[in-house]
Amino acid sequence: MAGGCGPVERSSWSNAEKGLQASMRYLPWYAAGAAIVAAFVTHLLVPVVIRLAVYLRAVDQPGVRKLHESAVPRLGGVAIMGGLGIAAGFAALGHWTTWAARISSRELLALVAGTLLVFLLGVVDDLRGVGSGAKFLVELAAAALLVGAGWSFGVLRLPFAGGIDLGIWGPVVSLLWIVGVTNAINLIDGLDGLAAGISTIADTWIHVSYVVQDGERNRALTIVKSRGTGHSNQVRELELSDQGVTLTDVFIAQGKVLMGVARWEWEQQERAAKKRNQVATVLKRLQLQLAQAEAAARLQVVQTEMEARSSEISVLTHATGSASKLMATDREVLRKMRHADKEVGVARPRKAKVAAPKNGDGAAV
Repeated sequence: MAGGCGPVERSSWSNAEKGLQASMRYLPWYAAGAAIVAAFVTHLLVPVVIRLAVYLRAVDQPGVRKLHESAVPRLGGVAIMGGLGIAAGFAALGHWTTWAARISSRELLALVAGTLLVFLLGVVDDLRGVGSGAKFLVELAAAALLVGAGWSFGVLRLPFAGGIDLGIWGPVVSLLWIVGVTNAINLIDGLDGLAAGISTIADTWIHVSYVVQDGERNRALTIVKSRGTGHSNQVRELELSDQGVTLTDVFIAQGKVLMGVARWEWEQQERAAKKRNQVATVLKRLQLQLAQAEAAARLQVVQTEMEARSSEISVLTHATGSASKLMATDREVLRKMRHADKEVGVARPRKAKVAAPKNGDGAAV
């Protein structure tokens, strides 16, 4: 039947559809494997590309809007392109028979040609520099190859608006879309790390949900995946206010994460307990200061008493010495008044000698 499909063609098309649906279920695993291969190959190519860039003097010199202080090799896209090309090649060869039913050779050649064209443009830009006008023309040519081969869409789907039929404007919007997305990263890459940061934000998966706790519903946010950052299993409370969107810190109490009123009540209890502890600390400090002042006062009294006793002892000692000197002075005055000899000591009275009686012969009896 003219213009129709025969039973064999419909059967082959149905088998291809079934094979495609079966392969789509394993697509995340294929993508993860391809990403690992791409990262590994890129890691191996980076040292080689660095030496090549230094040899060709394709280096980026320091500048006002750049963070590096010394020359940095260019041509990093060569290593990335090598890793992506090898990983994509292995993934395509693994399911070529299934994907070939959906992608024609013309579309595949246009995709490869457009990719290589933009890649070569980047290499020339790193080596010699290319103006913005020339870059835009080459990007338009690469996008035209893709759109001309069939890489375009006719329906634009927007959130809350459904699908918009573009009609004859489908190829034009597709062309502008490809060029715009290409330059979305290229035009912001004027500062080190900016393109990587924007790409990471674009590659972040956020899950927003409601958490029902103690009869209350609260908004919660979880970062499911974010490129280049550590993954977290924490659920953060999301607050909407006049100042915008605020992510509160994770508050753990009673062995669980508290949100909303339960969190507020627990925080109030902690603030009250902290206030009581502060008041108790101030009172304890005042008591210690009072006890210290009392001890200092008692010590001052003891020191005063010791100084008074020391003064008394000094007075007594001085008075005793003065009395002794006065008695000696008085004795000397009396001696002079009596014209007495100088006292050397107390004189003892001498005993008179008595002669012994003698007999007639003159011998002592």
